[in-house]
Amino acid sequence: MNLDYMELRRNEQIFIIAFCIFILKNLFPISTLVPYIDKLDLVMILLFFVCIGYKLVTQKYKPYGLLLLVLFTLLFAYAALSTQYYSIFYGALCIIAMQNVKLENVLRASVWIKTVFLFTHVCVYFSILFLYPDTVEMIERNGVHRHFFYLQHPNLFSAILVWTCLEYIYLKYDRIKFNALLIIFLINMFFYFFTNTNTGLIVIFLAIVLILFEKHKGEAFQPFLKQCTKYIFPLLAILFVFLVAMYTRLSGIAYTLWHELDKILTGRLLYGAYAYDQYGYSLNGRNILFPEKSYWGGFWLDNIYFDNSYLYLFITYGSFYLIFISAAFYLLERKMEPKEKIMVILLAVFGVMEGYVLNISLCFPLIIIGKYVYDIKFKSIGRGNKLYEQKN
Repeated sequence: MNLDYMELRRNEQIFIIAFCIFILKNLFPISTLVPYIDKLDLVMILLFFVCIGYKLVTQKYKPYGLLLLVLFTLLFAYAALSTQYYSIFYGALCIIAMQNVKLENVLRASVWIKTVFLFTHVCVYFSILFLYPDTVEMIERNGVHRHFFYLQHPNLFSAILVWTCLEYIYLKYDRIKFNALLIIFLINMFFYFFTNTNTGLIVIFLAIVLILFEKHKGEAFQPFLKQCTKYIFPLLAILFVFLVAMYTRLSGIAYTLWHELDKILTGRLLYGAYAYDQYGYSLNGRNILFPEKSYWGGFWLDNIYFDNSYLYLFITYGSFYLIFISAAFYLLERKMEPKEKIMVILLAVFGVMEGYVLNISLCFPLIIIGKYVYDIKFKSIGRGNKLYEQKN
């Protein structure tokens, strides 16, 4: 077997190990079934950096490409230290370590881990619910009991389920039929009755609609996919930044309509408007310690958080990364496959209602940037890359 091919395969496997560690590092702490200690977390961090560091060192770069990667890494490291949120930094390292890694191989491992993880929690949860119903904790919203299957919050369980399903769809895209899509929708509908999480059902429904149109309309649907992939993320970013920035200047019918939209988004806009008015925006990350309870604009606000990725980036993690992600999707759209464009659109829509889109261990589409970035900026492997594609 050709030595170049063996080296590429080995490096890819090391990357997959690192990515799996990253997934487990994010899954274990949110589970009340898994005893998670600081020492285990430290071991996982060390193993991740050893594997991802090896992959980065063994990659090949052109000088200006290496300079850009170092700058890119330092920017994300600074933001991680500033915000005390490190998952985005780990994700950034995975993106730049994607040279000569097949995304399909990464997602096969990811789907397997998450499926086992979810299946275990669901089985244990329903067993306890049946045998000892009084011991099961739930969250209540507007009089509705919401189950979270021992995973901290119903929205989090739903997010993991939805993106595991989308990873499976990505892998089976060329052969997937309507019956399979219907089963996936029914699975998500079933869990909706327990979690009462609208986001997951909306995203899965939209995914099925886009996939059916792409498969049946073919070339006629491609212009829509192209324009949507290029512009949906920046347009949504501009929209939500504008909405929170203009809030204190609104009156009359505009004020009323704003609050109607905020009700539809279950309070996501009001939290963002408060944070922007009181703290402004961030360029490259900061850690804001919000008060436990605040009275602002005639409203009592408590437990301030951002279930909107655009506002989270704008106010906390850094506006620079809004620009970076928008530019990356705009520039890379022409290289993406239709299924990848669909996933980018779904990521942008998901970001309206959740803040998890920045964590590629849960929501994978940002790693598509790593799949193509070397082709347009600083590609350095020619023969080896073609050899690898032929062998796989």
